Amino acid sequence: MPIFSFQAACQKLAGGSFPHFFLLTGEERYLAREFVHHLRERLERDGELADYLELDQETAGAEFFDTLATLPLAGTKRLLVVENLPLSFLVPYLKMEDPPCYLVVLQPKQGKQQGKNKQAYQLFERKGWIVNCSPLKGKELISWIQGKARWLGKELPVSAAEYLRFLCGNDLAQMCQEIEKASLFLGSEGKVISLDVLQKIGSRSVGGSVFELVDAVVEGKREDVGEILEELWAQGVSPVLLVSLLSRHFIQLLEVVSLLEEGARPGDISRMIKLHPYAVRKLLKQGTSFSARKIEQILGVLLELDYSIKKGEGNPRVLLEATTSEIMEKIKKRSH
Repeated sequence: MPIFSFQAACQKLAGGSFPHFFLLTGEERYLAREFVHHLRERLERDGELADYLELDQETAGAEFFDTLATLPLAGTKRLLVVENLPLSFLVPYLKMEDPPCYLVVLQPKQGKQQGKNKQAYQLFERKGWIVNCSPLKGKELISWIQGKARWLGKELPVSAAEYLRFLCGNDLAQMCQEIEKASLFLGSEGKVISLDVLQKIGSRSVGGSVFELVDAVVEGKREDVGEILEELWAQGVSPVLLVSLLSRHFIQLLEVVSLLEEGARPGDISRMIKLHPYAVRKLLKQGTSFSARKIEQILGVLLELDYSIKKGEGNPRVLLEATTSEIMEKIKKRSH
């Protein structure tokens, strides 16, 4: 039964024959668009593609059937991409033995497979490919990120791939953008997109900035603290949101430190608190500067700050900046 994962479909497309019909399911739009790009490149390379058309649900109707009925130049094919078109519309075309078009249907959310919809789905199974473009996770996502780097002639170590995953979340487009920036930064001489390179050229995410802010606070780097806060203000992050993120960060740090004090192994903590391994490694490093009691005191300070901001007891930014200075002083006193 020709139902493929995104990566399996791309491999098969690159190395062998393929049908005229493709149904792309799943909610990861970036992957669906990437598959269409690969298909278009393959057809152009083979000299089969005459033209490329896209139709959405609003314009598909009569135009869709007119497009199917209009034959391309002799010896060539047309690539037609339609989005969210009812599968029942496609039954007559899916029954054709030598269709003039390659047809790709983007169907992020599958409806009930009943009546003609079910018949169309069965025809896709029998005569075409159904490609699952669901969001990538775990090792599949790391492999996909590394593949993007290889395509640019670079190597991406697992540690750097995990950092990108942490920095960008599930935003595949942002991951590609960061890899392309790193590739341009390295030029033709450099081959390895290391963690250090990504940190030099990368745009700060809000989550990543919170880690950097805590690092700067722990190390007493007042200028860095000011710079990070200014960048967060420029991104439109509100003081209330930042206090919430800092509180969440120190709660996670408290979990990690408490587990270590209870004898948990560092390698097990990511699974125990269901947090990304890169984030846990950062927390473990920061945890060496704090006891559980000290973190509880900092959380108390942040709670007071949250109360002051919400009660309008001063300029929120000034209050937050003063609080970071207070936390630095507490850490400094403890270290002497």
